[in-house]
Amino acid sequence: MPHLRLDRVATKPGAVGHARTYSLVLHPSALYVLDVGPAAQPDDRPRRLSRWLSEHMIVKARTRTDPEPEISDEVRARLAELDALGPEALAQTPGSFCFGANDVTVCEAKRGEDGAPALRIDTSTHSFVFVTPPDEEAYTHVFSTAVRSWAGVR
Repeated sequence: MPHLRLDRVATKPGAVGHARTYSLVLHPSALYVLDVGPAAQPDDRPRRLSRWLSEHMIVKARTRTDPEPEISDEVRARLAELDALGPEALAQTPGSFCFGANDVTVCEAKRGEDGAPALRIDTSTHSFVFVTPPDEEAYTHVFSTAVRSWAGVR
């Protein structure tokens, strides 16, 4: 089985921690959850201003789609390191994890509370909810199905 990889998935910021970017790698022997750096936080101000203008002005404001948040140099460097060294090397870094098939209890592609594509992975020791890139939604379903098949879970 060749390994599958899903890059640019992120956790949302919590009460204690910051949002982080991860790469998920399904290898024949393990599922790697690799911390590759801070998650870019899209600036919501232009969208809020545009919405306010369209609701309060007689002339509708022209809206645009916000560009994808820029990938930081740190994330870009870690992804290059992943390409060069493989997931085994990055699994030893802080914030990264390696799980065996018996550790995975849930893996499901779904929509988050905000409607954004998400991937939920529960293991015997950790639970993750990742926000996935909208342009990777179909691949997120493929990845989720492959993980479930590999781990033998529904």
